[in-house]
Amino acid sequence: MKIIASGLIFHEKKVLLFQNSEGNEQWTIPSVNLKAGESFKNALERRIEENIGLKIKLGQIKTKEAFIGSLDSEEQEGNSLTVICESEIATLPRKNDKSQWVMPQDALKLNLAKSAKKVIKKYLTEQQSASYLLGWQKCKADFDNYQKKVNVLLTEAKEKTTESFLLEVIPVLSNFDLAIAHIPQVNQKDAWVEGIFHIKKQLSAILEKAGVSEIKALGEKFDPVFHECLEEVKGVPKKDRNRVVEIVEKGYCQGEKVIQATKVKVGS
Repeated sequence: MKIIASGLIFHEKKVLLFQNSEGNEQWTIPSVNLKAGESFKNALERRIEENIGLKIKLGQIKTKEAFIGSLDSEEQEGNSLTVICESEIATLPRKNDKSQWVMPQDALKLNLAKSAKKVIKKYLTEQQSASYLLGWQKCKADFDNYQKKVNVLLTEAKEKTTESFLLEVIPVLSNFDLAIAHIPQVNQKDAWVEGIFHIKKQLSAILEKAGVSEIKALGEKFDPVFHECLEEVKGVPKKDRNRVVEIVEKGYCQGEKVIQATKVKVGS
């Protein structure tokens, strides 16, 4: 079985055409029978030099399609294997009356040989499909980025709404702490006092469910991230200097984020 190499040779997106050797003023693409042990690259370079006298050094050969038969009668089986290749050249060779470099879509306006027309049409169809695929992939990537952005915005909106809600609940809890602190000892077992404790417990459960925890403060080293100093207490023992000696109002965190700093007095 003989092997036929047919090539689309490109330079800066233009394809090489040369006049058909049959003398019918048609333009065609390089097509040559391979010699024993000859590569597609060498065979096409040989064909171009033999037909139009141009010495061209081809780049990497890309095999695009292979089928039994010739390009002129590919629907019929035969004793040949035709391989369609693509290759680029880096430098455009000197001009030649027998050849021309044209954009593939413009080549279809010329008097092309049947075989060349089939290959170029197929190439343009593949390029169009690749362009559609690239456009689809870009649209998909843009949509994925849009979805990610929307998810981020929704998460941020949810966090802001939750934080706003917590900032309204926390003062209520603080007021319960103040109220409980002023209940006389003799009334600690009264039913109404137990009701206050129960409501406070419910509020604490709501905050806990939202991931809110109380900031540790008493006896801790003063940290401006978590503590707000309302007063410096003089004359404290050395071990209590720059430490929280009294909590004026409790502070809370949601995860690692400070919702409300603990209002404290600091030893100095």
